Amino acid sequence: MSPFAENIALTFAPHLKAAQTQGLFCALSGGADSVALLLVLQELRVPVTALHCNFHLRGEESHRDEAFVRRLCQERNVPLEVEHFDTLAEARRTGESVEMAARRLRYTWFAQHDRPTAVAHHADDNIETLLLNLIRGTGIRGLTGMRFDNGVNILRPLLAVNRSDILHYLAQQKQSFVDDFTNADTTFRRNFVRHRLLPLLQELNPSVRKGLLQTQQHLQAAEAVYTLGLQQLTSLFSPRTEGGTTRYPLLPLREQGEVGRLWLYEQLAPLGFSAEAVDALLTAREGATAYSRTHLAAVSRGSLEVAAFSTLYAAPQLPFSVDLAPLPVLQQNRVPRPTPFHPSRAPHIATIDAHAVVGELTLRRILPADRFTPYGMRSGSKLVSDYLTDRHRSRIDKLRALVVCDEVGILWLVGETIAHRAAVTPATGEILTLTLTPA
Repeated sequence: MSPFAENIALTFAPHLKAAQTQGLFCALSGGADSVALLLVLQELRVPVTALHCNFHLRGEESHRDEAFVRRLCQERNVPLEVEHFDTLAEARRTGESVEMAARRLRYTWFAQHDRPTAVAHHADDNIETLLLNLIRGTGIRGLTGMRFDNGVNILRPLLAVNRSDILHYLAQQKQSFVDDFTNADTTFRRNFVRHRLLPLLQELNPSVRKGLLQTQQHLQAAEAVYTLGLQQLTSLFSPRTEGGTTRYPLLPLREQGEVGRLWLYEQLAPLGFSAEAVDALLTAREGATAYSRTHLAAVSRGSLEVAAFSTLYAAPQLPFSVDLAPLPVLQQNRVPRPTPFHPSRAPHIATIDAHAVVGELTLRRILPADRFTPYGMRSGSKLVSDYLTDRHRSRIDKLRALVVCDEVGILWLVGETIAHRAAVTPATGEILTLTLTPA
């Protein structure tokens, strides 16, 4: 076994036995780092399937990389899966940078596999990440760096070795790899840190890399204490999650000042909210909203409500597209009116007078101008939005609101009430039971 593999076996020991038994997927771009990862996993007798992403961002070089990966896997008898992405189109669709879109596409694909994926991040990557986050502005977790195990499905076996170790190993193995010309382009922040900032820091302190890695280790220990404190504060702030919405009471958060702000930031940062957005929400008035690419937050009746767009049927106007929840399926059952008649109290079921229906039924999201005459209101009409406000429904509740309409108008405000004209009366001959089921 090579000294390089012995080093990896030692630092990756907590995960190695499971990897040797269950196998791993290996992210393989064709670059030096990922090729070294593939070789050392094979040397450590880990069953490997390679995963290659073709993002179609570098013209012929993208095809060259894929061809190299295919040859390498064939030579080493490694099973290979290749996924093609239209990364530029995806970035345009979401409004993300091309880098962020590629990263999201990559890790989303990895997460679809049934075993962990090993990626080739190494110690120099960790140093660069520390500096990038420090420059950008971050909390303590942004300074602690990457871990060998991300706790979900990503493993980083090379995290204790640096780039020079990797290149030396490949030279010993007489193994070629491909170069990505964009790695030298310092218009990318990471490349700027790698090629310009770090060399300057090394002029100040030749051991700066070692010092930064030691600082990360100290911060990881501090983070453990920090995390324990956050967990103990949860009982004080008492968040509640119900129906896809998490509600954070604002009064105790505001009373605790900086402690409350830090605690809330740690809850919302993983959802994509910035520190500035959290600060603004803590001091915002009723009705204020903020959004990340995946979640909406709204101040409502003394609480901050947060929900994923994927749990909503509608969204406010946004500068990017989001994936909303699919509309449920509307089922209809028409039968003679039973005696006695007892309507269902389930929010996803409504029973109406079948003869009140004019034409076909349609299930849809509510619209700003929607009006109806709610049950019990014998004349006039009311805006659906006003009705929901009177019922103390929040901004997020309204984005989940659905109505069932016929050709005349609204018959059922789902989960709330039916229209007065659709009510079952002693004169009703047939009833129509409407039931919503998940799509």
